[in-house]
Parts: sequence; structure tokens; C-alpha cells
Amino acid sequence: MTTTVKDYLKLLNKNYSDTVADLLMKYGPAKDDYYSETSYEAFIAGKSDELKNGDFSRYDEGLYCHHIDANRYHNLYSPDSIREDKYPFAPQERRRLVYCNLIEHAILHTQIALATNNEFGFSELTNHLLPNIQKWYIDQEQIMYHRDDKAYEVAYLSPEDANKLVLYMKAKVRE
Repeated sequence: MTTTVKDYLKLLNKNYSDTVADLLMKYGPAKDDYYSETSYEAFIAGKSDELKNGDFSRYDEGLYCHHIDANRYHNLYSPDSIREDKYPFAPQERRRLVYCNLIEHAILHTQIALATNNEFGFSELTNHLLPNIQKWYIDQEQIMYHRDDKAYEVAYLSPEDANKLVLYMKAKVRE
């Protein structure tokens, strides 16, 4: 089922909690925690220099895994941020993760930025997500890595629709 720009705009105009609920219904719950709890606790305690990923990935289906608590913590995926800020394990639990495609991921970060006055979500949105949408769909640059082919396909928008959506998201976070 192809998602249209109208579907994305409807989603964008919801609040963050409702969008998370919609995506949980659409894609189902996470398969596993983002990081293994044992490795996470050892990492936080300084007993290990590595974090072991859980078996959460659905990137082979073109889906990203989003931390629901990204509206309260910065860079929950980043070992440096985790160690520096001593984040609790709870935001890494499967119940605090949601799957989304690239456009939906940008929508989630737009909603977070709006709800937090750009304190959270804005950096990921403007430094990673919107530039990827720009490159992939508007500029139609060649996908650099074969692993990204499915992510491109799953969230596909025409250049015109992608441009409309990107401009709308940028305008919303600058309101």
C-alpha cells in the first residue's frame, strides 16, 4: 500500500502520541530492545566499552527504528550520549520503540521539534532526515548503499510531493 503526500500531511498534523500509536498499529511492536540490557548496564557502569544491539532491526523491510522517548532525551542511539548522560535503560526497551519509514521518521522528529520548541528532534530532522529526503526524492541522487534501496522504495514520493512535504515541515519547525 503506497502512502501518499496527503496521508503524510494528515499524519504530520496529528500530535506525536497519536502518530506513534498509528505507527505501532501500522507496523506492529518492536521485535527486541534497541540494546541488550546486560551490555547496556555494563557500558553505563564503565565495565564495558561496547553496547550490543538487540535484534530490533527491520531495515531490510525499509523501516527505521525510532526511540519514542526522543522527545525527552538526545541521541538515544549514541553510545557517547548514553555514557555521558547516563541515560536509564527504559528508553531502549522494545516497548519504547516504534518502526517508521524515512518520511514518517521525519514527521516524528518534526512533531517532537514543535512540541519542545526545537529542544529535541530538530537536530536529527535538519541534519539527517530532511537532507536524505532532499537527496533521495527531490534531487534524485543515486542511492549510495544498496541497503538503502528498500528504505527509498518504501517511503517513495515524487519529487514534487517530496518538495511540498519538506517545505511544509521546514515551515512548521520555524513557526
